[in-house]
Amino acid sequence: MTFVGKILVILIMAFSLVFLGVSTVVFTTAANWKEKSGKQATDITKLQGQLNDAKAKVAAAEGQLKTAKEDHDKQIKERENRIAELDKAIKDAEGEMTQARSQLETAQQTAKTALAEATTRKGEIDVLNETLGKAQTQANQFSTQNIELTDQIRILQREKATAEQNAKDLRNFNGRAIAYLRQRGIPIENIDKLDPNSVPPPVEGKVVELNATRRSMEISIGSDDGLAVGQELYVFRIQPRAEYIGKVKIVSVYPDQAVAEVIGNTVNGKKIQEGDIVSSTFSNAR
Repeated sequence: MTFVGKILVILIMAFSLVFLGVSTVVFTTAANWKEKSGKQATDITKLQGQLNDAKAKVAAAEGQLKTAKEDHDKQIKERENRIAELDKAIKDAEGEMTQARSQLETAQQTAKTALAEATTRKGEIDVLNETLGKAQTQANQFSTQNIELTDQIRILQREKATAEQNAKDLRNFNGRAIAYLRQRGIPIENIDKLDPNSVPPPVEGKVVELNATRRSMEISIGSDDGLAVGQELYVFRIQPRAEYIGKVKIVSVYPDQAVAEVIGNTVNGKKIQEGDIVSSTFSNAR
């Protein structure tokens, strides 16, 4: 039985009770029967109207119930369709998950294989790096040795050039010395008899300061350079042209300087100037 049917049954029962009450009143009350009958008819009419209203409400309720049922059925159908779509989506997702799991397992296996290969190659690379490091160290050592040997060769070449120049200067000085000795009338065979202290070592300096007469001067080399009192030096200048000026003799000596005096006359009476070169060799006076 539907809800509307239940409502109708209740209404019918209510009306039956009403009619029963009315009937009881009619049978129990003898006086004013017509009046009461009219009143009951009025009540019946009123009740009939209420019944009609109730039927109308029941019909409206049935319509609403039908609409609600249709909406409910529609919603249920939509939900069933949605559930079907979700089931399909879940099945598709499960399929994709299975495929992804398979791919992941394959990738893991590949990664393990690659890791094993990488470990093996790392060991090989470490050995190669160690070998490369040793080779690089040897190469650096060879490079350092090569640089040192190159520097030594350059030093030896400079020393050779200096030695060759010194030998040449010595030969030139020897020739000039012999000519000088012959000019002074000193026999060559008496050279060994000369005082070695009068022969200066190979030195070269400059005239630092002159006195008023320009016959006495201070030079930039001294006993630390091997000079001693009595030694003679040549004086010459380079600028504006190379020329020989004359000779000076050491009269006093200090560690880093000495005092010298002009011997005899200078060439063509030239005056010695500050900055002129003093040297134990005559080769630079050419």
